Amino acid sequence: MLTFANLGSSRTPAFLGGDEDRAPETVPGRLGGAQRLRGDSEIKSPEGAAFFERNQPFSLATWFRIDKAGTAGPLIARSGSFANGYRGYLVRLEADGTLTAALHHVAPDDSIEIRTADPMPVTQWRHLSLTYDGSSRAAGLRLFLDGRPVPTKTVVDNLQRSLINSGIEGRQMSGAPLGLRLGSLGELSKESLRDVTVEDFRAYGRQLSDLEVATLATGTDALPALLAAPGAELLASDRARLRQHYLLRVDAAYRTRLDAITKVRGEENTILTAQPSVMAMRELPAARPTFILARGAYDAPPEPVTPGTPKAILPLHPGLPRNRLGLARWLLAPANPLTARVFVNRTGRWPSVAAWWPLPTTSAARGGCRAIPSCSTGWPPGS
Repeated sequence: MLTFANLGSSRTPAFLGGDEDRAPETVPGRLGGAQRLRGDSEIKSPEGAAFFERNQPFSLATWFRIDKAGTAGPLIARSGSFANGYRGYLVRLEADGTLTAALHHVAPDDSIEIRTADPMPVTQWRHLSLTYDGSSRAAGLRLFLDGRPVPTKTVVDNLQRSLINSGIEGRQMSGAPLGLRLGSLGELSKESLRDVTVEDFRAYGRQLSDLEVATLATGTDALPALLAAPGAELLASDRARLRQHYLLRVDAAYRTRLDAITKVRGEENTILTAQPSVMAMRELPAARPTFILARGAYDAPPEPVTPGTPKAILPLHPGLPRNRLGLARWLLAPANPLTARVFVNRTGRWPSVAAWWPLPTTSAARGGCRAIPSCSTGWPPGS
């Protein structure tokens, strides 16, 4: 459990960082003293706290209140910035009021991320919890509001490497991994959150059961009442919650098996993170509008232009996509004379070829004209 600096006595005292003139402000909270985030600052945990890997189950919880509609930024972050792909875990408040929760090696591709279906209410205290089962799957990442699961949609589901290390010398691209923060991504990033108040933040090195999440939010333990109820009166959802709680908190055999699979997943994480990776480009979901600027006036674009090829050389075939793949296929099309000409121009400069294939300068000096092959006809006869 992390408590805020204004509370004094604590198990793990947090402290404030960032711009001293915009440090979080102590205000009355739901349970006691809360911290109102003001932007360009943060609440920081001690270094090394809550450094969870992708194979390790963990849970986070806090009370929060959105004080102004439209505010956006990192709410809970043990994450880097864009410079290292936001490596770590991150709960972010979006401008439309929804929440995203994500685990990243390099966002957005080597990640899992979910997003709430509905926006969060403004000026209301709500209890937020996150649980993660260590599976590296989006289905194992869940959000709760006031103790109840909230509907989410999966944004990306492809986490395969470490939340902490880059795989290069066991460190992040940006240097030492950044610690857990509320309201900011840290000193290396300008991303911060304002006009949100937080209170009673907690981090657990295990997956909380649904019953435990509800207890954190309501202050009431529902387990005794469920255990005392006749079996015939229990709903299917109650049975599911009891079974989950039993496995996570009581069943020693399940705990042993979970520890074993966590260890194997950790070994897999070490192996995969150490493998070389290559960046690859992909097309945008929708093409970005492109213009030929009139006299360079970027703020007054004329009519837009679309992808195409010089018609005098070879029109782009209607069956080819108008993107990089289409361009690559156009370049290597049998009817395209450019590729063969460039090949001949280059190879004609090699000493072993120059003896029988005149160089451009000598050919021009003698008034000769080089025969140009094409991808479909091959070399000229007798060459």
